[in-house]
Amino acid sequence: MSFNSTKIIELGSCAFRQPKAKSHCRFLHGYRLQSKLWFGANKLDENNWVVDFGSLKGLKEKLENQFDHTTCIDKDDPYLEKFKELDSLGVIDLRVMSGVGIEKTAQYVFDIADSFIKAATEDRCWVEKVEVWEHDKNSATYTNRLVQKTIFANDDVPLDAVDWDAYREAEACGPQQDPKDFIKSTPLHELGESNDPIDQPKVVKESGPAEGPKTQADHEEEQRNLPGAARDKNKPIGARVGAGPKSNNPADPFAGTSWGADIKGDPYAPKRG
Repeated sequence: MSFNSTKIIELGSCAFRQPKAKSHCRFLHGYRLQSKLWFGANKLDENNWVVDFGSLKGLKEKLENQFDHTTCIDKDDPYLEKFKELDSLGVIDLRVMSGVGIEKTAQYVFDIADSFIKAATEDRCWVEKVEVWEHDKNSATYTNRLVQKTIFANDDVPLDAVDWDAYREAEACGPQQDPKDFIKSTPLHELGESNDPIDQPKVVKESGPAEGPKTQADHEEEQRNLPGAARDKNKPIGARVGAGPKSNNPADPFAGTSWGADIKGDPYAPKRG
């Protein structure tokens, strides 16, 4: 269980540009930035607060110093040296950042605020999320938590139905398109299905009397069931269609083969040397 509280902090009027943009965003322009911070805690303080908002004055000063009436420029901006010259001339108040725009601003505010609040509360509190607006129609958020969103072809499939261990094992072998292919399955015997072999009583086959020696009739029946053998009892045992592989004699289909029964008197038994 955790608690959350939010605070809106004005960042001030800031100018920046996107040096790689193809649109008018590559030109120097400005916004009146505003941020919203989500604080989290597992335990409230002695006043039953997540954060004492009155203690955030130092955080506000840090953020205003970065963004209020300043010019924020990307460290990779090809005209960075020009902006440094303007700063040295007192034309602008330059801030060099690892990236500009409200997304990177939200990340910057998050990092500053999270460090500040953890130090102020001895790690009792942290920042969950930050949202920054450049105006009432545009905003961006940042959180340091990894968010995985799974889109199922069938929206009725709940996330807890996925066998994530099996999915991760499969992902280790290559990208998987649809986690719903790894839905957990419940064994039938756990569902109480009557046709599950696990639920079936074990049947012990009683042993009958020992079989006696095979008769000539049994042997002949086995021979008739051999592959290629004729099933007609009126034909010689083991008879088959086609000529012998060596004699090419249709009347002697087993000539030169080991086909047939090696029984005395069997006309199709191979000759033994």
